[in-house]
Amino acid sequence: MKRLLILAATCMLTAACGWFSSEKHTFEPDYTYFPMCLDESDSTIVFVNIENGNKESKYYKGAYPFYNDYALVYEGDGWTFIDKDFEYLIHKHFLDATHFSDGISLTVRSNEYIKAIDTKGNLVFEAPFAKEMIAFNEGYAVFKDVNDKYGVVDTKGNIVIQPKYTNMGHFVMNDRLTVKQYDEKDEESRWGVINMKGEIIIPCKFKLNN
Repeated sequence: MKRLLILAATCMLTAACGWFSSEKHTFEPDYTYFPMCLDESDSTIVFVNIENGNKESKYYKGAYPFYNDYALVYEGDGWTFIDKDFEYLIHKHFLDATHFSDGISLTVRSNEYIKAIDTKGNLVFEAPFAKEMIAFNEGYAVFKDVNDKYGVVDTKGNIVIQPKYTNMGHFVMNDRLTVKQYDEKDEESRWGVINMKGEIIIPCKFKLNN
């Protein structure tokens, strides 16, 4: 089974694990309605109007804030999307999914490859080459292949950076991406920067300061 990592929001009120890229605009949350647990003994979540404190939605087992007009919520059958009227955007449930960014959500269902869908639930592309994938940012998504090497795809699913790196930053910014590559001479992996043409901007010879 292919596994998709959800990119977890900074303020995560859900049982899902994962990462969340801090994209400049795509992932700015809308806190008009905020998912909140009713009390410490109750794990169910409801969306609350932060202006008046009213409960606006039904109860969910997990939920993220709204991003780009839609929120991911967890129900008994898995993850799905709701709009700001708290209506289902897509009548499907997923084992894992990312928020919509660049008009695309990355989803996975049991025993299926990672699939990119649009806001109507239509298939944009399938990613049999990816074991894990991070949500789109500035038109690109970082993925890890079956050999645990990292590469990049565009919004059509075309591989624009071949999976040859031992690690990558989680998101592209200003056409730049940090990459980590093994140096056989030093017998150590070091970081550098490339652009989306695969050109080296900064050679992979630096250690990141922890």
